[in-house]
Amino acid sequence: MLFLLLQIFLLMVLAALCGAGLAWWWFRRNYEDVTVYHEELVTAAAKEQPQPVTKEDLKAELTERLASLAPPDLSPVHERLAKIESALSLTGSAGLGAINDRFTEMRGLLTEVRETGMGGLESRLGRMETLMQQPDDALEGVAGRLSDIESMLVSVSNEVASLQNTDLDPVEIRLSQLEELVRNLTMPEVDLGPVHSGLARLELAIENQEFPAVDFEPVRTHMAAMEARLAEFADRIDTARKADIEELMIRMSTLSSSLAGLRVPDLDSVKERLAKIEESIANIDLPETDFTPLVNELRNIEGILRAPSDDMRVMHTKLADIEGGSASLHSKLSGVEHTVSMLARSGVDLTPIQTRLGSVESALASLRVEMQSLPDFGPMERRLAALQDSMLALREPDLSPVLSSMRKLDARLDMGSVDSRLASIEYTLAALNHILRARDFGHLRGEGEYVYRQTAAPPLRPEPQSFATIDQVFPKAPPPQRPAEPEPAPEAEPAPEPTGHPLEIALRP
Repeated sequence: MLFLLLQIFLLMVLAALCGAGLAWWWFRRNYEDVTVYHEELVTAAAKEQPQPVTKEDLKAELTERLASLAPPDLSPVHERLAKIESALSLTGSAGLGAINDRFTEMRGLLTEVRETGMGGLESRLGRMETLMQQPDDALEGVAGRLSDIESMLVSVSNEVASLQNTDLDPVEIRLSQLEELVRNLTMPEVDLGPVHSGLARLELAIENQEFPAVDFEPVRTHMAAMEARLAEFADRIDTARKADIEELMIRMSTLSSSLAGLRVPDLDSVKERLAKIEESIANIDLPETDFTPLVNELRNIEGILRAPSDDMRVMHTKLADIEGGSASLHSKLSGVEHTVSMLARSGVDLTPIQTRLGSVESALASLRVEMQSLPDFGPMERRLAALQDSMLALREPDLSPVLSSMRKLDARLDMGSVDSRLASIEYTLAALNHILRARDFGHLRGEGEYVYRQTAAPPLRPEPQSFATIDQVFPKAPPPQRPAEPEPAPEAEPAPEPTGHPLEIALRP
């Protein structure tokens, strides 16, 4: 019986062990241990958790941020000012670069061609060239002011960049000592009974005090009179401001109307004349073998040029009109440039920037003094914050009206048609010159016949010139030996137009 019980007990123990192993295998296969996963999460979170920020770390980061603070970038302002300078420098000579190149090429092709009867035209063209080459003093003044402002900004940026971070360890040590002293400070016990009793007696005396009655009627009447006077003064100021604003609006309207009325002189007559000259040169018939009629025709042309006809006089008058129109156009353009420069100077007011720069310099000086004496750095931080806010709030000046006006002026000065006409005339004259060089006139010349002369090249001028003069392009030749003929009386030159500009007339009081 005991043996059977022992066997049953052993079988039950074996079954319990097998069940425990089967349960462990089943849970190990289909379930995860939550406690182990939770422990792993806790350890990972503890590793990834950043360390608490200390006072030293905050101060170090603040000093790094202040040291890395860069000054504002003013390169867009300098680029816009450079574009304005280039646009203003090109207003008086727009479209003349191609014409100057054409004249230099024509000089090489027409050095041997003789000029007859063009002295008045040369003088007028010389005066026109001098008018076009007049310098502009307004742009030089603007460039000087910009260079001064740029040098000031560079000096301020260098001073700001030269600042170094200060060592705050002595300040921290002193603060810690003060903190310990404040903590260890013990306040003595004071008996405030006499103070309370004195305050009570003072309160009773104030309550029992009787104040005399005062009549405030004169003061009120005086205040009412002052209010009436102030109201009348305010009304006068408002009326004066309204009158000034109305006068300013009237002047602005007249200025806008005068600007809208500006027109480029009509060059249709010059274009027609150039077209006729081009057609006449293109329709020249050159004989194949006999050049005697051509020589006779040249002699007749020379005689006609010595005694100018009505057509030549009409041409001189037209050239005089063109010269006067170009002079008036130049005066108008100079007036417009002066007005634009004045508007730009009055619109772009740099006094706030200069005052801010002065305040920055004073702040830097005070900062140096404070750094030497090692005081509290609170005011310095507040000043730096205010300086940063003011520099971030700085806005660039709006120069779009000036740029639009300069684009309109450039669009009005169109020299493309004149350039094309001059190019066609140049090609025709070059072809005629090559044809005449290829011909031989030796068998047609006699002792008393017309012979061309070549003169020495004109002396070079010491100063450089931006444009080729008329004497250099068309060298003069002496007239042939013929009996002198009476020259016609010189015509009176037309009176120059008044240089007064509509803008100046409108802005006069």
